[in-house]
Amino acid sequence: MIDDQAGFRDFLQRILEVDGYRVDVADDGDSGLDALGRLTQPCVVLVDLLMPRVNGITFITRLRDRFGASRFPVIVISALFGAEDVEPPDFPGVRGVIGKPFEPRVVRAAVRHAWEALEQPLPQTGT
Repeated sequence: MIDDQAGFRDFLQRILEVDGYRVDVADDGDSGLDALGRLTQPCVVLVDLLMPRVNGITFITRLRDRFGASRFPVIVISALFGAEDVEPPDFPGVRGVIGKPFEPRVVRAAVRHAWEALEQPLPQTGT
């Protein structure tokens, strides 16, 4: 997950870890790309669009140039989108949009949808 605001990163991380996902965080696009380059397994990437230095659009472009469009499905997070049913931006591999502020159920549904695109089994939770 890549977001320059620590509060949003922490909140998203708690939501997803409760559901059994392992969550790595970065505070900008360059750090996120570096972290993804060290991974051996595909994963879902949540990225904020509005960040200093490397914004979400530049990050997505660099991600696709480096890894292609299918290894890391992307969920865009942004205060620019308020509705739950907003269409994903027209970028290869973008699987969903989450508007800020967000509700945990919206985050869970978006991540589940993107995770299924990887054809990976969902994490098992204790519930």
